Amino acid sequence: MFKQKYVIIICCVFCFSAYAQDISPSVFAKLNGFRNKSFKENGFYDIQLGFGLFSDFWIAPKLAFKHNNGALNDASVFTETTEEQLRTNYTGNLVSVGTKIRLTKPEDVWLFFWPEYSFGNFKYTSSYFKTENNPARLQLQESVNYKNQQDYFDFALGLEGYLDFDQRFLISAYLVYTTLDLRQDFDQLSFMQTGQRPIPEKNSSLGIGVSFEYHFSKK
Repeated sequence: MFKQKYVIIICCVFCFSAYAQDISPSVFAKLNGFRNKSFKENGFYDIQLGFGLFSDFWIAPKLAFKHNNGALNDASVFTETTEEQLRTNYTGNLVSVGTKIRLTKPEDVWLFFWPEYSFGNFKYTSSYFKTENNPARLQLQESVNYKNQQDYFDFALGLEGYLDFDQRFLISAYLVYTTLDLRQDFDQLSFMQTGQRPIPEKNSSLGIGVSFEYHFSKK
């Protein structure tokens, strides 16, 4: 059922592209950053590389490879003689399908909405450190891993415009909301040598992003 859902969504997106008025293949790159205080540097990010086969001005279906990365804040416990610490991070490799929908008429800059569905594999790693003979030095005691599949939606709303007179290069900036939620997967990370576990909060967050796109044919 999980894979069948992917196939249906991909087919719907690219069948819908058959209604496009112009065949205008393109490639694009995206970078999204999300704010969340339970992660190091108060956030996490994803990057994408993808392409579009068809588009008119109003609708442009997209298919992309996405890489996710983030690390939870270190969890430390202190006693009179020791310190214990957990260091936890994750990576994800996914496929994303979506459609960029322009909301205003072509001008120098226009408004767009970009819903996107992503699915793929995540890997989680957590390491348990403890001070032993040297109280100033944390030493690795145990490391655990967990893998699982995830699927979720992103919704972006922003502004876009051409960088050149030939209308080949596009740049966009936008706000993006992700529904990604990894709490249940982080809960699977347990250790033999300690009862500590990562304490994540919900990932669903608001972020900002930028996108660069190149069209192989003139508009």
